[in-house]
Amino acid sequence: MIRKSPDNALALPFIALLVVFALIVVALAVLYFQHSDAKTIVPVAAGQCTCADVADLENRMGEANAAIAEYQAAIGELQGVDAKSGKKTMYSDELYEYEQENVLIAVKSVYQKGARSGKGDTDTACETKITASTPCMQGSFQTHENVHSATCQRVKQDLGDKYSPLTTDYRESLTMETFWNDEIAAYTAELNYINENLPKAKADTSKCQWTCIDDNKAYDSHEVCERSCRGGLGKTITTGYRCKNTAKP
Repeated sequence: MIRKSPDNALALPFIALLVVFALIVVALAVLYFQHSDAKTIVPVAAGQCTCADVADLENRMGEANAAIAEYQAAIGELQGVDAKSGKKTMYSDELYEYEQENVLIAVKSVYQKGARSGKGDTDTACETKITASTPCMQGSFQTHENVHSATCQRVKQDLGDKYSPLTTDYRESLTMETFWNDEIAAYTAELNYINENLPKAKADTSKCQWTCIDDNKAYDSHEVCERSCRGGLGKTITTGYRCKNTAKP
């Protein structure tokens, strides 16, 4: 019979206590991520957009529409592949990265020079991170990421105890078609935000005025400026608005 030394007799309970403590910490961390949803869906405040955001909102509108069209095309191709194989293609990083390159090309093709944009991300804990230059554009990207956060939380609830924010990527539980449709839903929500706030930004006269691109005449109203700046022979050719917002002197 092997006798335990006094040191071993003390060490084993201490090690066991450390293991129990570590398990408790991990359990608490998991519970925190599973139940602390306060920072995932972030309310977007109204009235944040001013005339200084008009060009950025118009640019983002073009980017959103271009991205939606690209995702719709990708879904159409994927549905053909899935029909031949008889099964749904699940999310993969490879397909994600491939299609993101196509989306980036589509977005760059409509980008308006000088416009400020931003970026957003939703992590495995369903929390969102936004980088944008103004509160107005932060609201635009937050509206987008809130859709992804809601999807992440639904997946988290479906997985239950199998979900871990440290190891689980919620996207891997989705089909590729569902993931791309979630992107379309996020861009659509963002377009709704833009369509609601763009008219208000154009009506703002507190800090900006509107200047005709041909003769540089300034107006307080965007609508009046557009009527007065009609273009014509020898004028600047443009398919968009003819007046640009500029800071008041």
